[in-house]
Amino acid sequence: APEEIPMPAPAPVPVVVEHKAPWWKPKRWPLYYGAVLAIVAGVVAVRWYAPSPNAAEFLKFWQPVFKSDEPLLIAVAHPIVYHPSGRAIRLSEANQPPQYPVVQRPLQVPPNQLNGSDFVPVFNQYVGFGDMVAANEVSSMLSRKSKGVRIRMANNINFADLRKAQTLLIGAVTNHWTMELQQAWRYRFSWTPGTRTVIADAKAAASAPQEWSIPANDDGSTLDDYVLVCRIHSGFTGGLVMVAAGLKQFGTEAAGRLLVDQEQMGAILRKLPAGWENRNMQLVLHVRVIGNQPAQPEVVGSSSEEHTSELQ
Repeated sequence: APEEIPMPAPAPVPVVVEHKAPWWKPKRWPLYYGAVLAIVAGVVAVRWYAPSPNAAEFLKFWQPVFKSDEPLLIAVAHPIVYHPSGRAIRLSEANQPPQYPVVQRPLQVPPNQLNGSDFVPVFNQYVGFGDMVAANEVSSMLSRKSKGVRIRMANNINFADLRKAQTLLIGAVTNHWTMELQQAWRYRFSWTPGTRTVIADAKAAASAPQEWSIPANDDGSTLDDYVLVCRIHSGFTGGLVMVAAGLKQFGTEAAGRLLVDQEQMGAILRKLPAGWENRNMQLVLHVRVIGNQPAQPEVVGSSSEEHTSELQ
């Protein structure tokens, strides 16, 4: 029988294993880092450049001023300040020891030695601290947005200055334009000489009047204040009239700070009915006064009404 010749075993087929680089390999990190950074940068850009809801409402409030070609007219109040007469000063100095350096100090004169001629009224020379703060806050905010302002004593402003102008009235009974233009507003200032100033709701029933007031202290001190902030489309002047006024200087100061605080002001405006920017908007706010400094205001009354004529 033929001898069987053994066949050689087939050569083993080499197994090729493909080694894929893991996702965490160092050379791939730049790609992942770049993608992540691009996403983060996009989110940050959207959050940074897109106005927040509060900021959007704040912009609506000031939009007519920002769009106007004319500077904002700021009319500050003109409180009457009484100077002591020369005779009263001489009497006072005779009752007090000499001083150095010479600084102002209160009169030290028995009441029965003074008469009405010893109190000299001075007009259009002084501005309350709260009024000054409000004017400064608004001027600084508009300056940052490249908008100009004109600051004038209210007594030195004529009606012709108000026509077609965007105007901010600072102060209540010491600003005669505030008192004159408020005739058709829902919330208005009312003053009884020698007693108190109030903010009253003209729509409240006579049997249940709604008003806000504080005690009338001779030294001007108070633990609370009430503020009226308005944004009125005035058919009387043809422009936008805004008001920032407290019963005392503390409320006026708080109003000025509120007007430039886009988060706080925007949060308040967002609670108003939609379309408030096309209506006559008013806010009544309460302010606690701590150490002669106003705290954050809180809303106690609000109104958003259709335009009406101020002439009634």
